[in-house]
Amino acid sequence: MIMKIIITRKKIKNLILKINDNSEILISAPYYVSEVYINNFIKSKEDWIKKQLEVIKNKNNNNNLSYNNGEEFIFLGKKYNIISDISLISKCFIQNNNFYILSPDNLFNTKHKIVQDFIIKNLDFIFSDICSKLSQKVGLFPKSIKIRDMKSRWGSCNIKTKNITLNYRLYLKPIEAIEYVILHEICHLLYPHHQKSFWDFVAKFMPDYKIRKKILNKS
Repeated sequence: MIMKIIITRKKIKNLILKINDNSEILISAPYYVSEVYINNFIKSKEDWIKKQLEVIKNKNNNNNLSYNNGEEFIFLGKKYNIISDISLISKCFIQNNNFYILSPDNLFNTKHKIVQDFIIKNLDFIFSDICSKLSQKVGLFPKSIKIRDMKSRWGSCNIKTKNITLNYRLYLKPIEAIEYVILHEICHLLYPHHQKSFWDFVAKFMPDYKIRKKILNKS
């Protein structure tokens, strides 16, 4: 994998590693740290970097669409042929292998809003339904579920408020991957860490979670 690495020297004590939305690896390093040390640091973080680059790559799917006929739209891990048409009624729907966009005009902004409304409406229902079923199964109940477009995480759990936030970009992922993310965050209500006890608890209710995790990061 070819990685674009940008190293900036600063008046700081420790190395700082960040990855931006353009998949550039940004390293902030103290003036006194050698290039050999920096390269070894990057090598030690290689697995984590690859995972984050994959997340960014998946986030960018559908971003370059014009919502015109012949393009492909990804929803819940499946690809659909876009069929766009002028209509007095604004809506999207899936039928067979097609993703229909009905819009009062052919402007990108108009169609984009219609598609976003379709995604949010469906995600709200899907997330709530899955969370309800898994909460009943596990016996842990979050107070609310929020949807946000997050940069580097598929989900998060606020232990104090018991609120779960899920990444808007999960609409690109298969249901089994979404179920894993939601169970993962529900389990954090009891285990606010990633120690063995946490993963044992996840495996108790989803024995194939490792397979689902791979689907999440690769699909």
